[in-house]
Amino acid sequence: MDPQTTYAWILLAVPTAGAPIETVRSRAEMLNKASPSERELHDSIAWLREHGFLDASEGGVRYTVAGEQLVAEEWTNDSMYETWSRVARRLALVR
Repeated sequence: MDPQTTYAWILLAVPTAGAPIETVRSRAEMLNKASPSERELHDSIAWLREHGFLDASEGGVRYTVAGEQLVAEEWTNDSMYETWSRVARRLALVR
């Protein structure tokens, strides 16, 4: 999986109200029927924080305004995989 697809996977696994990392891991597993590795989870959260899509604390992670806006703009009645693909394409444009 390319990095942007992994970042999108983790971003979409974050609940709107935020959550502990283990909840994000569980939700990611439900989305993809696979659990992200420690490295995928850590690197994705770090990248998403660095680029302003997530805030993280010892209590877990939550969307920033930019992260919430991105997910809201791309979330449609399409399949989750279509949404995931659109979010990954948007993240690929971030520098």
